[in-house]
Amino acid sequence: MILTDPVYEPSTDNVKPSEYRAASLRYLEVISTAATFIAESKSPHIAAWSVVYALGLPCAEGLSMSDRAAQLGVSVAALSKQVKRFAKLCDLEASSYCYSKRS
Repeated sequence: MILTDPVYEPSTDNVKPSEYRAASLRYLEVISTAATFIAESKSPHIAAWSVVYALGLPCAEGLSMSDRAAQLGVSVAALSKQVKRFAKLCDLEASSYCYSKRS
């Protein structure tokens, strides 16, 4: 097997668990779920912003969810529902404010 193959998994028989490994596996799980969530959506642009707000990414800063919903042409409730749906899929803590608004 080639080492650069993304499914290559080295033997872990004599290796104690690593917090870094656990974090990287969690990251891979979340990013894979995000990609699937967006790709399988009938409204990928809305799905992408839902992921952004659910993860509290910096690109959400400075614009409220209400303003973003207006830009996207959907209701705040519709956007919020998708944010909560993605958060639930990833087992993230749901919050009505998953982002910080710039002062």
